[in-house]
Amino acid sequence: MSFLIRTFSKQLAQAKGNKITQVIVDQQGFHHVQNLKILKSITFDSLRLNLNKKYDVDLSDGDDVSIELLVYHQDDVANKIVCKAITFETPFSIKNGAELKRHFIKGIMVFRPDLRISPGVLDFFNVDVE
Repeated sequence: MSFLIRTFSKQLAQAKGNKITQVIVDQQGFHHVQNLKILKSITFDSLRLNLNKKYDVDLSDGDDVSIELLVYHQDDVANKIVCKAITFETPFSIKNGAELKRHFIKGIMVFRPDLRISPGVLDFFNVDVE
């Protein structure tokens, strides 16, 4: 039993060190922040066209998982274009998650008008096209 407690405590301590405390959407993109330091970002500049699909910004099909916003971006580590779900990697729930994603979509419309956004995305996130 004490082994399980030590293991659990160790996992909590490790998780505590990597905790995302904020999610920010600004004129640069979508950021995960800890102690005012950006840990991960998907910037508008890193978004890419997907020549194999009709849309560059779309929704996951939602069959086995919740419906997520999907974008294609340049992964510098893998040195290739990858499909990425815009998710909140936080240990807590984000009340205004849909609003943050809506703001990110609006940013794509402003800063990356070359990207094709699925009408389903605009409908699902209730984005006004003006």
